[in-house]
Amino acid sequence: AYAFDGIPFTELDYSNITYFGEYCLSGLVVDCVYLTEEVEYIGSYAFVSTYVYAEHEAAPASWGANIAGTSNLSGVVTYNCLKNENYIYSIENGEISVNFYIGNQKKIAIPSAIDGKPVKKIGYGFNSLTESGVEYLFDVGAIDEDVPSTWASLQVLEEVKIPSSVTKIEFGSFYCYGTMIFIPSSVNTMWGGVGCIDGDDFANSFLAFESTSYPTFKKGFLDSSESYTETNWISTYGSVIRTALGVDSSKVEYSDTEKSYYYKELEGYSLFAVMDLTSERLNINANFNKATVHTIRPNAVKGLFNVRTVKIGDGISKIQGKAFDNLSLTTVLIPKSVTTINAYGFDGVCSRFLIEASSQPSEWDSYWAGSNTSSCKITYSVDVENVLVYSDFIYEINGTKVTLVSYIGTSTTIRIPRTIEGKTVTKIKTGFASTQSSHTVYIPSTVITIESKAFTVTSTSSYAYFYFEAEALLTTYANDFFYNSYYGSTNYKYTYFNRSLGY
Repeated sequence: AYAFDGIPFTELDYSNITYFGEYCLSGLVVDCVYLTEEVEYIGSYAFVSTYVYAEHEAAPASWGANIAGTSNLSGVVTYNCLKNENYIYSIENGEISVNFYIGNQKKIAIPSAIDGKPVKKIGYGFNSLTESGVEYLFDVGAIDEDVPSTWASLQVLEEVKIPSSVTKIEFGSFYCYGTMIFIPSSVNTMWGGVGCIDGDDFANSFLAFESTSYPTFKKGFLDSSESYTETNWISTYGSVIRTALGVDSSKVEYSDTEKSYYYKELEGYSLFAVMDLTSERLNINANFNKATVHTIRPNAVKGLFNVRTVKIGDGISKIQGKAFDNLSLTTVLIPKSVTTINAYGFDGVCSRFLIEASSQPSEWDSYWAGSNTSSCKITYSVDVENVLVYSDFIYEINGTKVTLVSYIGTSTTIRIPRTIEGKTVTKIKTGFASTQSSHTVYIPSTVITIESKAFTVTSTSSYAYFYFEAEALLTTYANDFFYNSYYGSTNYKYTYFNRSLGY
């Protein structure tokens, strides 16, 4: 009893143990515990917050209470279990419940039968991390709450295809992050939290339903009789989990390069789901499998908490409602080929758009960027194909050199970077920064060319203050690199040379 109480073992060989005292392994953070029939005794809380599967038909009367704890996200012991090389499963009334995946593949198709018996249920804990497991990952620094890219550690499986023999998916079956789950129309009952971590922002799994309507979603824990209404479930979980109805999984294809799923249409493809859990920049390709990707579907880009900039490929023509949702973007680049954006295509996820078209196309809904569309900062006539985005700068790469095209930040202090992606910033183009406010600019010695009217102000009382590392203006700087359009002159600027910029 209490032998290793609270010690967070992540690996432990207990195969020769037949007696487990109370609280003896209460800190385990292994995927699950499998107990053979040779185990004679288990004390109360021997395994706290761990998925426990036992070969015993039921708990002997002499065993302690709550041997796996009392948490709703573990705390349950599943009896009458067996296992093969891939699954822990149980048999009840001649039907199989697959309870836990123990194989080593990232993409799996669950069999429709095991031992000649039909697989009818996906059991509690099937593709899940325990609550204590998640806490351990935070404690050891494997996951940083402030760095969403680290949350990929919560992903257990990348893809699960459920067979058409299954009718029920239990609570906590997919307590994970970023998993594509194909659900056949045979499934008529699911628990509300399936596919996410109790509804919080870690959930980026995708539930792809074959049926054109949702199954019954149960409330509470395991055998609860109370159900959600569809509206209630969507507001509770659907705002976080990604879903799609009427999905023919045979038409869904995956690109490992793009980390994205595409849906085969009569002509070309639509972007079905981006599953990139780590990148800050997302480049959406307009071609897949030698065909055009013409549409971005609802929920295709949702909940990718690490993404900051999105560049849409030239050739995509339509963005459907809520295609981009639950994101925190700084910049989106949209090519001229995008002729249609439905209402809430970008559901309030970004306030800065760079658009290749000279004006807003007529087929863009007035709420294409959500309820804040009218207040978005939009720049038209941008050469989207040839520009890139770094922080508050749009830039071009020419060999080993970088040219700054536009400043898209909001600060009145602009620090020109020395390098971007290991390449030297050497040039600032015409139209780089235009403002009504006075502003301060720091320019390092790497910049050897500044074009005409690179910096402009448009109001009577605006001034510009330039701090250069150079000892004097270079001959490669245009005489009117600063321009006051209100007065039509190059006055109202102050220049300071031979300064140490401190970065």
